[in-house]
Amino acid sequence: MSLTRTKYTKEEKLAIVKEFAQSKMTKCKFVAQHPEYKRTTLFSWLKLYFSESTGEAADTGTTKIDSIGKFNFVVDTAKMSDEELGVYCRSNGIYSTDLKSWKLNCMNANDKSTEALEKELCKLRSEVKQLREKDSRQAASMIKLFIH
Repeated sequence: MSLTRTKYTKEEKLAIVKEFAQSKMTKCKFVAQHPEYKRTTLFSWLKLYFSESTGEAADTGTTKIDSIGKFNFVVDTAKMSDEELGVYCRSNGIYSTDLKSWKLNCMNANDKSTEALEKELCKLRSEVKQLREKDSRQAASMIKLFIH
């Protein structure tokens, strides 16, 4: 039976987070280099204490990405393929859906009317509908394969 620590002081957590901030590694690489901690524990500390927008440890214990940080994420990912985008989002602890929302907000930041937002919302709803239909067709074809 292995003895795994479950309680750490705030100072210990901040020391690890500061080490991560100075390492310039992705979260995944950093966590892999610290097998003495549970992966989920390290990821939760990084999410709790690390501010992705500033690159510094946060004192508040929450990670709210400010508008500049969101804009930087949008600019960084502007010309990425879907595969590159997935890797980027995972390594930075953000969701692609959030990124799309931030991009939409950036594009319409100076637009006082809601027409552009409504138009984009309709477009996104249409895409969601198409994806759901595609998924249901794929599921139906998989069921047919298993039946026959």
